[in-house]
Amino acid sequence: MNKELISKYMPRWFNGCYAFLFGYFWLPCPLCGKKFGGHECSDGNEVMLSYGEGQCVCPKCGEEAKRINKKNNYFIPRITKTLINN
Repeated sequence: MNKELISKYMPRWFNGCYAFLFGYFWLPCPLCGKKFGGHECSDGNEVMLSYGEGQCVCPKCGEEAKRINKKNNYFIPRITKTLINN
């Protein structure tokens, strides 16, 4: 199953079961407090705490996380994918 489709179109209880069955976390979002699973984390959906250290947020709070990161002058470099693929 495609993880993005599961998190986008399935009810919350199904996401909770999926997270539990496949070993992902199921915790409250640090911004809104609603529970979400580790399978719902994607690139850019994280609030940076310091350089190199961040906390994943739920998909609905992704834009808010980007605003917070920009306000705090944090950016998320994506060079690791380039280094791994070469």
